[in-house]
Amino acid sequence: MLNLQRRKRQRDTEKLSKELLKQEKQQKKQQEKEQKKQQERERKKQQNKERSALLAKERCKQYYENKKQKKMAAEAAAANLQLNGGASTSTVSFTMSSGLGLLINEEFHIDKDVPIIVMGDFNVDVKRN
Repeated sequence: MLNLQRRKRQRDTEKLSKELLKQEKQQKKQQEKEQKKQQERERKKQQNKERSALLAKERCKQYYENKKQKKMAAEAAAANLQLNGGASTSTVSFTMSSGLGLLINEEFHIDKDVPIIVMGDFNVDVKRN
């Protein structure tokens, strides 16, 4: 009878230790899984930051390029007007690549009596990765 009780306790102890080992393994797996998820979130967050910075840089570059184009067009129109004594009309068209259609209508003055109107139709395409 004592032998049976001892064996039963021993089996119960072994069973309990196996169960504890199993729980520890599951817990470790869960922690590793959570850690991987966190690393993936951090990686995506970093990628988004980098993309955002690149997009901001590109937008800034486009802005200054478009500003430069408008200025050059206005200067060309003004020069054309001066060369032809005010009798010339200049048509300017712009192409941008930022995803919006935009109509520009600006008036410049060389003299107080000579207005120059610059009009441009902007056709834009956006390409994102």
